[in-house]
Amino acid sequence: MNRVKEYFNFSKRERNGILALIILLLLILFLPDILPRHAEYSKADLEIFKKEIAEFMRNSDSAGENQSEQSAERNLNRKNSDPSSEAKLFEFDPNKLTVQGWLQLGVSERTTQTIQKYLSHGGKFKTADDLKKIYGLRPSDLERLLPYVKIPEPVLKNDSSDIPHENLPKFNSRKQWPISKIDLNRADSIALSSLPGIGEKLASRIIKYREKLGGFYTTNQLAEIYGLNDTLVQNLKIHSFCSVELVKKIDLNNADFDVLKAHPYIKYPLAKAIILYRKQHGAFMKPSDLKDLSMDSLALGKLLPYMAFSRANAIP
Repeated sequence: MNRVKEYFNFSKRERNGILALIILLLLILFLPDILPRHAEYSKADLEIFKKEIAEFMRNSDSAGENQSEQSAERNLNRKNSDPSSEAKLFEFDPNKLTVQGWLQLGVSERTTQTIQKYLSHGGKFKTADDLKKIYGLRPSDLERLLPYVKIPEPVLKNDSSDIPHENLPKFNSRKQWPISKIDLNRADSIALSSLPGIGEKLASRIIKYREKLGGFYTTNQLAEIYGLNDTLVQNLKIHSFCSVELVKKIDLNNADFDVLKAHPYIKYPLAKAIILYRKQHGAFMKPSDLKDLSMDSLALGKLLPYMAFSRANAIP
């Protein structure tokens, strides 16, 4: 009996093996009933899945076509709105080009207006690179236009370019400088206008300034006359002199306000200061008294030849 028990007594490993074998046999037994239903279910799901894929592909193709059409339309609109797409390139001077010319070059209407405003406010293109200063001009426009910019070289002007045309000295080849010097305090308009470079207008201007001053005490004062350039002043200084005894002086202690302010070296502020000084301090006794009016030595030196200091009957 014990021998029979020992024969049916299995170890743990043997029992696990027997259990696995039983499970495998059961699967083989019932598998035919399970597989057909599972296969049928999977086939139905597969058909539904195929339909969904087909529907998705149709929608994707439709969306792709719409997107392509929209993209093509955007590209067409962009091309139509870009003026440079139909630009005609030609050589041009940006300082003289018309509005129509800028548009033909492919520059937008807004940028063209900016350029016209720049020119109308005194702006000028001196070199082709000056176009880079224009706001709104795109890099692509600059790349196209710069090779076609042609700006003429500026015409060099002489030293008298700043003098108005009517004031330029009209030289007469028949005029010659006199052998003897001319007295600037005695010469009339006929004598002055006969000099090289001096016309009627400049002769009249010299005489008017002489009358305002009360006469010239040095030929250096010719440089103060508007319209006489440096070359002409130097020639006049060589061929003229001043009779200083003809200079008219102003009595500083008796001249009224209007007389004082009319002199080119006094004018309104100093005339007012002179009148105020006389009221507060009395008559001017000597030239150095003028320093109390805060006059610098240069201005005082120019004024003194025209000043007299009479103390009799001084006006306060």
